[in-house]
Amino acid sequence: PVGAAGVRAWQAGVESRLHALRAPMLVNLRPGRATGGKAVSWPALARAVLAAGHWPLVNPPDDWPWPDDLDPRVGLHLNHARLMTMSAERVRDYQRRGHLITAAVHDRATLDRAVELAVDLVTVSPLRATATHPGVSGIGWPAFAELAEAASMPVYALGGVGVDDLPRIWRRGGFGVAGISAFW
Repeated sequence: PVGAAGVRAWQAGVESRLHALRAPMLVNLRPGRATGGKAVSWPALARAVLAAGHWPLVNPPDDWPWPDDLDPRVGLHLNHARLMTMSAERVRDYQRRGHLITAAVHDRATLDRAVELAVDLVTVSPLRATATHPGVSGIGWPAFAELAEAASMPVYALGGVGVDDLPRIWRRGGFGVAGISAFW
């Protein structure tokens, strides 16, 4: 089990890497397994991301409550479970307060739900197989193109893609690339 010291070490590791990223970037803060489910100081971590010239997105595990006292410059990411259960009223409330709302999309049903909620942008994944999700094959470029065409918001490719894939993403209607290993 990860104790408080492990959570602090995870947060320090995130903070130490922020200045190496080319600013400005959206930084999706998703501790989950890295902290063993222990609470993270979202406001402190979000402030560090903002101070480094980036835009933070908070993406806590499903069983953690969303922090309601975050700076409005901090975005909120809807993982699959939250995307399917969050009300449109709650999304609009966060957007009225200034929060960028993003969502994880994996197929047409999740894209339709993201459109219904009028989120600000989506990540479509996994495009390719990745080491972080063993045994999960990617959806491939044709499926990505179909989802990007049907989307009413910017679409970012995620999963086994990097900066070198940007021309391919743009040709298929995507806006950009999201990734962990590609940037982190």
